[in-house]
Amino acid sequence: MEWAREVLEDAPDGQARAVAGAMVDRPVEERAHDILQRAMAHD
Repeated sequence: MEWAREVLEDAPDGQARAVAGAMVDRPVEERAHDILQRAMAHD
């Protein structure tokens, strides 16, 4: 979940960028969002 939070915190404009040395684009942002939604649903 830490990774997902970091990806979404660094996504102000939806542009592709590097986060923690990895390339992040829209599909990765969507995956991070899904991870956080599932985690919140189980809390």
